[in-house]
Formats: sequence, structure tokens, C-alpha cells
Amino acid sequence: MVKSYQDLEVWQIAMATTAAVYALSATFPSGERFVLTQQLRRAMISVPLNIAEGHSRGSQREFRRFLNIAMGSLSEVETCLDLTQRLGIIEGVPPALSERMDALGRKLRSLQKSVASQLD
Repeated sequence: MVKSYQDLEVWQIAMATTAAVYALSATFPSGERFVLTQQLRRAMISVPLNIAEGHSRGSQREFRRFLNIAMGSLSEVETCLDLTQRLGIIEGVPPALSERMDALGRKLRSLQKSVASQLD
């Protein structure tokens, strides 16, 4: 039974993914510290924050809205990571991070559908 947002598997995956993104971005050149690094980190941390806030609102409609924001933030992270590759900052997204991102996206979409079906 889910008593807290912390019990949600999607939130747990989001937290682990956030830590992995922070670790990866720590390897970026110092010249990117105030641009791409910050944007990537802000977008990534937005995912678990929005899951937590939406769940804590106590309304399925609000939860759905915040899950949509979390999904948008995840897309922003994916775009930032793509850009870092195009700029040659990283050679590629580490496979473990890529797998986490994919799992997070699947879990978020599944939860969005579940919450939406409860509203219909």
C-alpha cells in the first residue's frame, strides 16, 4: 500500500536517476557549470520533486498534472543529454543511466495512464 510518495517505485527510480545525472554532470567541463550542467540538473531534479508534490496534493487531478510536468522535465533531460553528445562533452550516455531513464519514462507513462483512468 502506498502511504507516501516515497513508497512509489517511480519516485525511487527518479531519485536514483537524479543521483546518476548529478554524477555524470560533475564530469562536464567547468565552462558548462553555469549553463548546461545547471539546466540538466534542474530538469532532472524536477522529476522526483513533481512526483512528490503531486502525490502530496491529495487530488488525483493534481497528481496527474504534476506527473505531466515530471514527464516534460524528463524529456528536457533527454534533450540536454543529446546536446552534450552533439557538443562532444560526453561520448554517449552511460548504458546504466540510459536504462534508468528508459525505466523511469515507462513507469511515469504507466502511472499517468493509471491516474487518468481513475479520473475518467
